[in-house]
Amino acid sequence: MPFNLNYNQKAARKLLVTAVNAGTPDAPEWEVVGRGVQDSSIEFNPDIETVNDILGNTETDVKSFEMSQDLEPMTVRGGSKLALKIYDINKRRAYTEFAQFEVLLIFGYVSTPSDGFTAEKHINCTVTPQSEGGDAHVDMPITITFSGDKELGLVDKLTNGMTFRKEEMVWIPAFRNCDVLEDGDNELHPAFIVNGKPLAGIWIGKYQASDDGKGVPQSKYGQTPWTDINFDDAASKCAAKGKGWHLMTNAEWAAIALWCKKNGTQPKGNNDYGKDHTETEYVAEPATYGDDDRINLVKTGTGPVTWSHDGTENGIYDLNGNVWEWVDGLRLVWGEAQFKPNPGDDWKALDAATGKFVTPECKTTDTAVKASGSTVKLDRVGGVYTWGTGISTPTSNWESTAFGSVAYATGIGANAKKTLQLWGLGPDGTAADYKGDHFWAQTKYSERLPYRGGHWTYGADAGVFALILSNPRSYVNVGRGFRLAYYDA
Repeated sequence: MPFNLNYNQKAARKLLVTAVNAGTPDAPEWEVVGRGVQDSSIEFNPDIETVNDILGNTETDVKSFEMSQDLEPMTVRGGSKLALKIYDINKRRAYTEFAQFEVLLIFGYVSTPSDGFTAEKHINCTVTPQSEGGDAHVDMPITITFSGDKELGLVDKLTNGMTFRKEEMVWIPAFRNCDVLEDGDNELHPAFIVNGKPLAGIWIGKYQASDDGKGVPQSKYGQTPWTDINFDDAASKCAAKGKGWHLMTNAEWAAIALWCKKNGTQPKGNNDYGKDHTETEYVAEPATYGDDDRINLVKTGTGPVTWSHDGTENGIYDLNGNVWEWVDGLRLVWGEAQFKPNPGDDWKALDAATGKFVTPECKTTDTAVKASGSTVKLDRVGGVYTWGTGISTPTSNWESTAFGSVAYATGIGANAKKTLQLWGLGPDGTAADYKGDHFWAQTKYSERLPYRGGHWTYGADAGVFALILSNPRSYVNVGRGFRLAYYDA
């Protein structure tokens, strides 16, 4: 979602709005705070850690923000339900209730006329009165301490009584490579590092993206997935929602897939005409039918909890089947694996010996594969996709390998192999660990982009590790969709 400001226009302070719920979570009554307050800011209070190593280098990490806001004088006014609620809590000495407030932080300078204003709903915040009294009037200044437990969404207006509409996203806390790989190190998984900075976590669309009716992608229960969209359109529509919004990346997808495998919750899904191929009774709510009257797409999130990434109602749904999903940050160029480690980066290849990101050997302007080299490329050896440094058998047909059987040639060093595993491009265990998920690719072309998961016809071949690298970015199909993701930028 864009800034609603003209070029070089300054955002007026009144567009950054704080509202406190003076009602209940089930029946919210949002009251804007700040009337009579001349100056108030959201203080981030960053938790910064600085480390000096034995070589004299200084490294600084921002661990977290502990956000707060002071509002003074906050004169008591007739009709203020918030002032009355604070007075009542204090009168009853029910002090624990001061830590049970919901607070909206609304960015009135980030909006579109059709959607509303970008907002964050912070849950279990502390709202504490600092004093009561004053000179000519009764003042009751307050301090708001934000919990950091937030939901993303939109509000319809910037005044009292606004309505908050949640964007249905799932928070994935950051974890380390050793948490999901048998031989992983203590570094954060690549999904949680953006532009060299660690993230506390990422937000992933709970549901496959659907059209809100105005051409804006949403993550919402019970919708028909948005399909027949090419890669560039999917990526641009996600980014247009505003800073931090993006098409789910391959690194993010891989992080979740590895977490599922480690925790024994690899999800089922619509990979067999409305049901999972292992299930005989449950059928999700149909969204579309084929010419043979069999179910094709199902409505988002209408499957059982076995279709969510963690096996609960709070998980991410439909990562297995329903529609293949475009993911960003990965491609094949003439069979060479190329990556975008950070948003906006140039494409990088992977040095097979060192595992470092380097300048690619292959370009989209080339006219053929490279038979040899030093970067990681995808070959087909004995009918099996194999990561090596050259390509002896370029593929142009619809050929696949069971994901658990994808191989590594002897030229692939330990660090390169680990990177391929962390990006969900090769196994780190036995074939049985991957539930029959398959990997398709075409290496005889200038550029092929990825989509993951499977759709309603793929049966046992679909799954959270399933991957296709066989189509150009312009490809559109009723079985291809996408998913929103967000990180706090």
